[in-house]
Amino acid sequence: MIFPVRTKWLAVQAVLNGVILGVAAGLGGAVAAGLTGALIAAMIGCFGGVVLALPKIRSRHLVVDSTGLIAIRNGYQLRADWGDLQGFESGRFLGLRMTLLRVNNAALSGPMAGLLSEQTVARIRAAGADRAIQLGLYVEDPSDGEFGTLLRRHRPDLAASLHSGARS
Repeated sequence: MIFPVRTKWLAVQAVLNGVILGVAAGLGGAVAAGLTGALIAAMIGCFGGVVLALPKIRSRHLVVDSTGLIAIRNGYQLRADWGDLQGFESGRFLGLRMTLLRVNNAALSGPMAGLLSEQTVARIRAAGADRAIQLGLYVEDPSDGEFGTLLRRHRPDLAASLHSGARS
């Protein structure tokens, strides 16, 4: 089963990227052409930021099958077997609350299961991105729907922890 990034998160990330690029372009436009140049550059930058962000964000998805989960991220993949899942917790992404799925012993690989450079692996590990999957990007309620069904089938203990309100 493939879970794409939810529309809510696509919109949030696209708007954030648009604002960042719009501000940067607006500052550049102000220096080069004053207030009018700043406004024009900001609008172009904002639109450009959104357009450039969408394909990158849409390439992210979560694959869940009988062996575990693969989070396809920007430039790498994180593979966790069902037995590697440790529990759920509440976290933040772009300032908004989201469910994180903690993992242990997850495998990192490059796009299409290729190798990653030592620098990339070090950056991923330093950010803690090898120890958690931002489940809320893909699934609104982990106890419901297709994901909930797969979780109950392969990790009934974690499914039960969601119903009891416990967060690991």
